[in-house]
Amino acid sequence: MSYGINHLNNLQTRAVTYINLSVQDPVINRLIHRVLSEPGKVLALPESAIFSWSSAVVEITSVLGIVSSTVLDCAIALDLFVAAADIFDDLADEDSSPVFWSQLPKGEQLCIAMLLWQLSRNLLASISPLKLRLAAEYWYNKAATTSCVGQTKDVLNLTPSSLETCYQISEQKSGSLAALCSALGALTAGTSEEMVNALWEIGKLFGLINQFSNDVKAILNPAEKSDIRLRKITLPVAFCLYKPQGEIDSFIRAHYHERKFNVEPETISQRIITEGGIIYTLEVIKVLKHQLLEMVSGLQLTPEGRESIV
Repeated sequence: MSYGINHLNNLQTRAVTYINLSVQDPVINRLIHRVLSEPGKVLALPESAIFSWSSAVVEITSVLGIVSSTVLDCAIALDLFVAAADIFDDLADEDSSPVFWSQLPKGEQLCIAMLLWQLSRNLLASISPLKLRLAAEYWYNKAATTSCVGQTKDVLNLTPSSLETCYQISEQKSGSLAALCSALGALTAGTSEEMVNALWEIGKLFGLINQFSNDVKAILNPAEKSDIRLRKITLPVAFCLYKPQGEIDSFIRAHYHERKFNVEPETISQRIITEGGIIYTLEVIKVLKHQLLEMVSGLQLTPEGRESIV
């Protein structure tokens, strides 16, 4: 990230001010601060916060235009929204996570997530001028609705009917959030509608690459991640179930379609690896990265600007 420590300081100062004014109960205020101080969140230490969602919005804006207080508010609203989504996601996945909120009772986690979500909405509603607020809300609502639909499908573990359907769920669940990050950066910079749309698509690719990378890690680390235990049909698994040549692995089918749970996750992990699920997913990631670089290279930016976005 090239925007430096000054923008990060401004971002964190504005976030703290907003939280303190909005949440005046000292106990709840401390809880919100703790959540947002986790790595990758807006109030984390500089080496981690510089890679937060909010900092990414500011980075894109700094490449395309001027970073104003409105930009910071849009960025913070996104960070609050994603923090809420992360808590919801962890509750659904039942993963053993080292983050602060995972140590809290589930009811408290749910209440904190709902508060973060509302704080995000309130901040977004305060943005001016009206034209920018309406545009920001349009992209926010589009991403939030799409992401929630994908997350719901994931939680309900609705069996994808094909590799394409599995890809679509990942695009909805994760691609839309990264797309929102990129689109907000372009929007708040005052760029053209064409640029906002282009950044939306670029962000979507970022989200998919990250999601599929996480899917691979979950298969390779079944003791730490819940994907196999919960029989989530992620892309590596979907490949084994819906191979293009039609050779469906009976073992994988029995433990996913027929919902058998009498085998250790490590055994299923090895079978997915043997059947080529990991190799296939890594190849998909490779293709997506190529598409990403092609799209970024087509942006009307300086070489430095394109490099900053990547």
